[in-house]
Amino acid sequence: MRDVFEAAPDAILVVDEDGRILLCNERATVLSGYTRDELLALNVDLLVPERVRSAHTSHRAAYTRAPTPRVMAGDIGLRALRKDGSEFSAEICLSPLGHSNRPLFMAAVRDITERRHQESRLSGLLEATPDAIIIVNADGKIITVNGAVSRVFGYESGELVGQSMSVLVPDDARAEHSRHRRGYFDAPHPRPMSASPNLRAQHKDGRVFPAEISLNPINTHDGILTVAAVRDVTEQRRLERQVAVSERLDSLGRLASAVAHEINNPLTYVMSNLDFLADEVGTRGGGDGDPEEIEEIIEDARQGAERVRRIVSGLRNFSRSDNERTERVDVRRILDLSCKIAADEIQHRARLIEAYGDMPKVDANETQLSHVFVNLLVNAAHAFEGTAREDNEIRISSGVDENHVIVSVQDNGRGIPVELIDEIFQPFVTTRRVEGGSGLGLPISQNIIQGYGGQINVESRSGEGSTFSVVLPIAVGEDEPTAPEGTAATPRRAKVMLVDDEPMVASAIARLLAKWHDVEVCNSADAALKQLEAEEFDIILCDVMMPGTAPRELHEQISQVRPKLAENMLYLSGGAFTEDAKAFLVSIPHRCLAKPVEIRDLLDAIENSIAAR
Repeated sequence: MRDVFEAAPDAILVVDEDGRILLCNERATVLSGYTRDELLALNVDLLVPERVRSAHTSHRAAYTRAPTPRVMAGDIGLRALRKDGSEFSAEICLSPLGHSNRPLFMAAVRDITERRHQESRLSGLLEATPDAIIIVNADGKIITVNGAVSRVFGYESGELVGQSMSVLVPDDARAEHSRHRRGYFDAPHPRPMSASPNLRAQHKDGRVFPAEISLNPINTHDGILTVAAVRDVTEQRRLERQVAVSERLDSLGRLASAVAHEINNPLTYVMSNLDFLADEVGTRGGGDGDPEEIEEIIEDARQGAERVRRIVSGLRNFSRSDNERTERVDVRRILDLSCKIAADEIQHRARLIEAYGDMPKVDANETQLSHVFVNLLVNAAHAFEGTAREDNEIRISSGVDENHVIVSVQDNGRGIPVELIDEIFQPFVTTRRVEGGSGLGLPISQNIIQGYGGQINVESRSGEGSTFSVVLPIAVGEDEPTAPEGTAATPRRAKVMLVDDEPMVASAIARLLAKWHDVEVCNSADAALKQLEAEEFDIILCDVMMPGTAPRELHEQISQVRPKLAENMLYLSGGAFTEDAKAFLVSIPHRCLAKPVEIRDLLDAIENSIAAR
């Protein structure tokens, strides 16, 4: 038994009830720095730092009155004193020894200085990581955490230690989490964050957030523990959704551009022929029919075609491929047009009140800006679903501050739910899911306005209504120059080459232009190049998208034979959906007209282009 006592890896001391050391082993001399004789002459209190010696004496006296086996772990901060005055972290086990004459006690002392150093290094690593680190035992009890738990979960470190891990798990997932935990401890193994992508965690305030969690088992003197690293991926998921939305919008944009091109070409010859008929009826009369009735029929047809044109124009706003010229525009005129376009949606739902103040001009694209105002007006109209018209009001007003025009669209409808107000400009967020709202109108409108250096702001209270304010910078400098007075009204007759691969489009435009110009139609790039060798022309009017020949390639070929003519070519676009066509349109922003084109715009463009040669 003596050999076992001496061979023990811990320092062992036997003391009496007064603290006198009666027996010690070899390890005690090594650990304390005293010889055996010196230790046997000491009171155990002298092996404790002086600053805590009185407290130790009191604790020792209390223990001798009610002795029980006890482990005094190092995590309560026990310190021991060597002969040379140095201190070390200690872990101490106490046990009473039965003795016939007087009570004796055995203390086993272990130096845990190295363990403390390792724990300190580990603690430094834990605090350095941005993830919340939680160490738990097999029962799910939290043993320790790092400081990041406060940021991720909202708890202070001391609040979690000793609690069940389940407090960090959503209520509806706790039973399943408990089963998974038991299974994991049955076969512990490292598990990376990517292994379970759809995990959730619960904040102290009850908020549930998406999380990524990695697990790693560690062997300790207390058994197997698991280190869980928890990462809040709310922002990451938001960015992933944005990327997905961007990709969907990009695909939608490409589809919209292609659809717009396919619709705009037939729409061009429909509207051009209607314009031609209207002019013919006005000039020659209606024959056997009532001229006024015929004109009314043609005008109805034109209004229908114009409505299709506006729908297609809206489709094109999904795509940034079409070049949309920014110019000095009259906001009041665009508002008047927008109110007319939205009238069908508004008139059966609410009264429209227009209260305009000063409105200086802004630099914008008329079509896109009208799209924004129409979208806001239609949204306001739909805020009254299920309510009586006489109680509903949409008020559109304007004003200025030092540098901006502010146009506000206000309604007294149902308002926006508080949980959506901060996300209302995010794609696919809508208050009209039941009525079929896409959630794209406001994001597109905000994107358009921000492109002009402006902003759309919103104020809303659920059940009381909403106000959307479009803030646009006031245009600085002089208005853009216009063509000399009279040039558009009395254009000089010119020789025009019209290049378009769709015969009906080409014929309709040629028929409409024939009153003012001599038009030669070519239905392919090859035919146009051959005709240029045979005849002189004042201007070339060319479709952007033609099979077999890219617009840039045709422009370069014409430049070789008619360089001056190529410099002032005009282009018609029903929508560009190839990368080369998109890039080409960007390079010629002021020489491209969108199909279907108004005859007055086309005549102005031809006259100005010829005048610029």
